[in-house]
Amino acid sequence: MFRKVQEVSMILLDKAARAAYDHVVAAKAAKKAFFEQRRTTEDSKRRKFREDLERREAARSHEASASQERDFSRLRKESARLMAEEMERRRRQIEEDEKEQRRRRTQPAPSMDRPAASGEPSKKKARVRTPRNDLEPKGFAHGTTAEEFDAFEADILEKMRTSGRRPADDSQVKKEVQEHYLIRKWSPANWRRGERRRNDRDARSTKGKCP
Repeated sequence: MFRKVQEVSMILLDKAARAAYDHVVAAKAAKKAFFEQRRTTEDSKRRKFREDLERREAARSHEASASQERDFSRLRKESARLMAEEMERRRRQIEEDEKEQRRRRTQPAPSMDRPAASGEPSKKKARVRTPRNDLEPKGFAHGTTAEEFDAFEADILEKMRTSGRRPADDSQVKKEVQEHYLIRKWSPANWRRGERRRNDRDARSTKGKCP
């Protein structure tokens, strides 16, 4: 400690040493002031740069938000348009289906007798003839039993007997049957022949069943 005090005393007493010391102190002070000023300047620039950066980031964020909002709005409008088009398409389809159903309900059924369209071959209606039993009289109504015919014949004979007429031959009986019962081309001989054949067939069938 004493040594340091002695050195300081020697410097202060020596003008040249004191001048050199003052120069060193002034240089240090100038250097410190320079750094302080530079730091202040740098802080101001840095602050300005930071503020500018924050401002640009805020503007970019706002622009991004606005762009995102515009995209959302465009997507909402596009979705609404597509939904409206789909609903319109379904409505038209339903209307067309209803019109088609009404047209089918009101359209008359196609007739078999209607002539074919031009360019198409006409189709004639096929006639199905009911097969007749060989034992039935020719021209007599299909399905008429012998009992019904006997009743017809008895009725005609009774009317002729009541009126005082007598059947001269089979043609007169045939005429009466045609007038009263609308039976065509009937012959009593054919009917009697059929009855005999029927009876013979029944007899053969009964005989075949006997042990």
